[in-house]
Amino acid sequence: MIDDDVFYSLTVEDIQNVAKEEIGRRLTKDEIKQLIDPISESIPWYDIIETAIKMHIAYDPDDQIDDE
Repeated sequence: MIDDDVFYSLTVEDIQNVAKEEIGRRLTKDEIKQLIDPISESIPWYDIIETAIKMHIAYDPDDQIDDE
């Protein structure tokens, strides 16, 4: 994998699907622009990654692995 590979993303269509389900209509371009920062600022990405690592990766603090 390359360090800047994207493996998860939200699309405008994802936002539109939630809007349609929650408020019964698609959002305008201006409404979507208003949501970009609040959505990205409210995703606890560090906590999600930390939890996934702790749940799925065996870790021994005495083992040191160089970055690949």
